[in-house]
Amino acid sequence: MLQPLNVTPIQPHLAESNVYLLEGAGPTDPSFNEFNPLFQRNRLTLQTTGLLGDKQTKGDEVVHSGLWDNMSYSVGQYHFQTDGLRDNNHQNLNLYDIFAQMNVKYSTSLQAGYRFKDIETGDLSLLYDPENYLPELTTKKETQSVRLGLRHAFGHGHDLLFFWNYLDKQSENKPFSWYESRIDHTGFLTEAQHLLRWDNLKLTSGLGHFNADRKDTAIYTGYPPEIIQGHIRHTNAYLYSLITCPDSVIWNLGGSIDLYDDHYWDFQVEQFNPKLGISWNPLPQTTLRAAVFRTLKRTLLGDQTLEPTQVAGFNQFFDDGDAADTWRYGIGLEQQLTEQLYSGIELSRRELQEWGWRRDIREFDSEEDQVRMYLNWTPHLRLALSPEYLYERFENPEEFIKDEQITRLETHRLGLGANLSFPSGFKEVCTRKETRYQRNGFRKSF
Repeated sequence: MLQPLNVTPIQPHLAESNVYLLEGAGPTDPSFNEFNPLFQRNRLTLQTTGLLGDKQTKGDEVVHSGLWDNMSYSVGQYHFQTDGLRDNNHQNLNLYDIFAQMNVKYSTSLQAGYRFKDIETGDLSLLYDPENYLPELTTKKETQSVRLGLRHAFGHGHDLLFFWNYLDKQSENKPFSWYESRIDHTGFLTEAQHLLRWDNLKLTSGLGHFNADRKDTAIYTGYPPEIIQGHIRHTNAYLYSLITCPDSVIWNLGGSIDLYDDHYWDFQVEQFNPKLGISWNPLPQTTLRAAVFRTLKRTLLGDQTLEPTQVAGFNQFFDDGDAADTWRYGIGLEQQLTEQLYSGIELSRRELQEWGWRRDIREFDSEEDQVRMYLNWTPHLRLALSPEYLYERFENPEEFIKDEQITRLETHRLGLGANLSFPSGFKEVCTRKETRYQRNGFRKSF
């Protein structure tokens, strides 16, 4: 919404959530477009990438863009397919995107876009038990969206943003030969945001409303279809502030209000979410961060939002169940040891209350802990190393063990990333080796 006219658009697959691609498996490396010319000029561009691999893995992405005076546009296409890592783990994904932006005058810009997604898959779940999947499951999803945006600058550090997005989503799931379900979603998301920036104070305030209708059709062989219909209404308002006082401390203070009304599952939530974060530089090479905040998970159709997604560097929004109530507590430390060596550690906890179905709709409590430690080292001008350790712990109640069918799971990950740049600058080589082991995973079947 705040971007200037440019000819380096966001690639189609980067604008989508939940595309179920393994890290590094897609045809495009995001760093390919991590640059902008110092001066823009009228021109046309074409960017293409491709991928070939075993297990019938192939993909391509083509983006054409242009800039002409006060208008820019882009047209993109993305394709990825693979047979997957096991039986019935295949997927075939196609994305198409059209985007245009125009500066009406120096203080006002308009945006418009259309996006289409078509995906056909087997069972993509990779759970704790490798045998825990449906060998007959087939899924087809088709999503169309139209989005409009407006930005107006009243003056220096004083902006108003308006965003409207309409979505139409249809999905078909056939887990067994005798059963099939169809879900139709239609809805729109409207948001307005105001940005105010002074010397030592930045304010972000906004309003949003999400409205969606849902229709579920269950088809059993030999029986008439069963149809359930309902709608979801979600209204929210928020205020975030960044206050620098004194110069070495940035306070992140704010709050939000969510009004969630789900007529499909027949429950309502009215919730206030406080936000508190702090970033402190006791020394020029040291940064200490801490945060505590509360969030309410919005529905999948409305998971793209103008609302700030982090507090003091800690992410707010995760792919939890709809209307999940979450408290997150976190503390982090970043330290520059030498000019070539950086280190960091981050600890956080999430306490969740999620809605689930066990004879009736009610809330279930679960916990998630995470510890992350990393080093970024550049021993040579053309070599960068990044070892990382990650510890995760998940704990669910026995009556709400989700798809993973576990009550407790601990995971340790040890990874090493290496980037080598050739003197010509023609290409970059990146390798990563990861070791992962799990323990204390208690599997409980239904």
